[in-house]
Amino acid sequence: MPRVGAASRLGTLKKFRVISFSVILCLFVAAVRTVFSAESENLAKSLEHTRAVIAKHHLISLVEIEPLDEGEKTEFRYDRYPEVERLQSKSTSYARKKGKSWLKSDDWGETGAKVKPAKAKELDAMVSFPEAPLHNNLVAKDKSQGGFIVDLLEREPREKSERLTYEVRRANSTGFAYPKFVFDKSTDGPDGEALLVGYAGLMYSGEQKVKVNINYSYMFLVEARPAPTEGSDTRTPPISEKIYNFTELDLQKFDLKDKVVRLQIGPKIIQSEELGGSMVRAMVKDTAKPTAFYGMIDISHHGINKLGFEKGRKENVTLYLLVRPRMKGEVAQFIALGTRFVAEGDGEGVYSW
Repeated sequence: MPRVGAASRLGTLKKFRVISFSVILCLFVAAVRTVFSAESENLAKSLEHTRAVIAKHHLISLVEIEPLDEGEKTEFRYDRYPEVERLQSKSTSYARKKGKSWLKSDDWGETGAKVKPAKAKELDAMVSFPEAPLHNNLVAKDKSQGGFIVDLLEREPREKSERLTYEVRRANSTGFAYPKFVFDKSTDGPDGEALLVGYAGLMYSGEQKVKVNINYSYMFLVEARPAPTEGSDTRTPPISEKIYNFTELDLQKFDLKDKVVRLQIGPKIIQSEELGGSMVRAMVKDTAKPTAFYGMIDISHHGINKLGFEKGRKENVTLYLLVRPRMKGEVAQFIALGTRFVAEGDGEGVYSW
């Protein structure tokens, strides 16, 4: 089963032969039919729904690739926005803006060195791994096993959603480890409007079969609560003086629900999008050591102006953030309340810039 929701360690990209899955699909899938059923229709509709969400929002993919001969495992993280994508290993980040070339870049393609053609081809191949399940690019080399059949293996009720696990097998199955797709959907929503959150199965890397496990999550653009016009906010005190990083916050988001924490970020906003109501969703980088992490915060125009981001701020800054987790498999919302806190009576206090 896919290890959906588990944190993935980011390792160095290992070199092995990889080629585009779209090429493999054209060569082999035409001669093999899918046995249509309600399950296959819901799987296809959910993948279409997922692709529509990705076209407007932020996709995060944690990818693990392991040869069947127990060779060395490859792990990486792939992020994709409508206008930029990033592939990140433990020590190296590559980014590509829409219509541009791959760069070795630590700031989402704002700056960086253009990679060599061989490296660009390798990165394209790596990206094909998380892309393949989104399009259900199935490969069938043994026609004797018949067409593809989709089974709904499990329907797991969760707090505010359901998790659906599908397996795509062959009509005359002789193998093992057929692809499994895991989706999350709202409890009262149709099965055909679910989001892909996990994949596990075998893929081809050239002529070599490899085991692949992928965890998908999403960061949505949502309407944030407008900041008070005076630039101050009365709330409960922060839970501690500990300075978190984005990885810690994501792992502990449900324990930190509706609590206020501290986060130190660098002096630069990488990119931003308007949310309405005087709020902006900004991509920033924390100051964790030895490896800093990127994340998104919702911050008011007032806060951006007071902190001097638009004027080229030079120093790191520590923010007070309100943590608002969403559904499991989704990145939490972090709302910046200010840089100062003054305690008042009744267990509350005022946050300001």
